[in-house]
Order: sequence, then C-alpha cells, then structure tokens
Amino acid sequence: MITDTNKLQFIPSVSPAICKKIILGLFVFLYFLSLKSSYLLLLTPLDKDIVTTYESCQSVIVLGGRDDYDRILKGLELAQGHREPLVIFSGTHPKYEAVVQRFELSRLIFEKDSTNTYENAKNSSELLQEHNISSACLVTSEAHLYRASEVFKGFGIDTVKIASNRVSTHLGLNTVVPDLKYFVLNISVIYEYLAIASYKLKGSM
Repeated sequence: MITDTNKLQFIPSVSPAICKKIILGLFVFLYFLSLKSSYLLLLTPLDKDIVTTYESCQSVIVLGGRDDYDRILKGLELAQGHREPLVIFSGTHPKYEAVVQRFELSRLIFEKDSTNTYENAKNSSELLQEHNISSACLVTSEAHLYRASEVFKGFGIDTVKIASNRVSTHLGLNTVVPDLKYFVLNISVIYEYLAIASYKLKGSM
C-alpha cells in the first residue's frame, strides 16, 4: 500500500535556481506586455486599411464592447457628418441609449440581441438587407476591426473599418516605461488572436 508520504516522494522538487528563472521570465513577460511598443508590434498584422473618419457612409454600425463610450462618440460623429445614414448600435450598453437619442437621428436602430461579434454581424446584416443597404462604416476598437470586418464580409456586407480610438505610433523616451493602459491593450490584442483562431476553426470567418 502506497502511503501519502510515499506519494510525495514521486513529486519532483524544483531547485531555487529554476524558481528564480521562472519568476524572472514572468517579470520580463509582464514588463513587455506593459509597453506601447509591444502593443504596436502585436497590432501590426491586424492594422490594415483602418481609418478614423470617412466622407460617405450609407450606414454606420457601432459595435458594443469594453470601450463603448469611445465607439458611441465616433458613431455619432460619423452620423452627424453625413446625410442621414442608417445608424445601428449593435450590442452597446443600454445606459447610452438616452444619450444617443438626444441627437435626434432620423434613422436610428438599437440592436439589443447581440452578445458577440458573430451575432453583431448576423443581426446587423439582416437590418441592412431590410433597408437595401450592402455596405457600412464599421466602428469598433482598432484591435477588433480585423475580425469584425471579416465576419461582416461573410454576411455579404462590405465595410469601411473605422477605429473608435487610435494609438499614436510615435515612440518617445517613455517607450521603455511600463504602463497599465498598454498592458490592458496588449491583453485585448492577444484575445483577438485567440478569437480569430476560434472563429476560423468554427468557420465563422
């Protein structure tokens, strides 16, 4: 019979030197995740044909997400600058509905059923089809735009990719200083890569 004491003998011990290397490696990893340069590097493959404004939108689709407020402001900016486009707020937080309605947009839809990017595209495309529209100015975060536009393309919707916020590519002396803001942004980009892989495996994009 093997006692608990005997079982413990089979557990390999980790030397202090290896523990130090693991801790150091984790520290370096977290440090790089907190840098602006790391974010710009990770974003590069996803950062294609992204703009911050557009002169002629048939429709404007604002996707809900972590930075709802920035996205809604950008969507309202586009809506005000064009001739009454159809404006769809898809999956945005209900608390912003009263704010948006103050702008008295003549063609406004709050699409409240979507809980992810695939549902955003599916539900919004159905609304566009009802209005005989096949293209849209798509507003979301810069890291999310690649995946979102590809999913919308799968539903036959051509999109202009408009970032709700853009991080400057200028790298100053503070580049080597870790920043919680960029840690959060880097995590969001890593999440996007995982989501892209998942969507491709499921055939959603």
